[in-house]
Amino acid sequence: MKAFVSASELADFARLWVEISNDISVPESFVQYMRSEWLLEVKMWSLVMRKNRSIFEEGDTNMLLEVYVLLELQPRRHMIPFLVTVITLPFTLGLF
Repeated sequence: MKAFVSASELADFARLWVEISNDISVPESFVQYMRSEWLLEVKMWSLVMRKNRSIFEEGDTNMLLEVYVLLELQPRRHMIPFLVTVITLPFTLGLF
């Protein structure tokens, strides 16, 4: 299954899905679940559909925040400690 998710070529992705869906050790309910819930949204989770994405499409929230701080706040360095405090305070207080 890991190879299926991380397949970078469409032919490999298709071949692996055929193997998984025809494997008698894989429950039919799982195959149906994949068809009805996940294969319809393949662009959200499969590497084969996540190529040539911008930093904003590819990145997670923490990475985007770091880029914002680096690019936008660099001239206003005096604000960085304040923002770090504001962002981390809920975690420090155990609210998350």
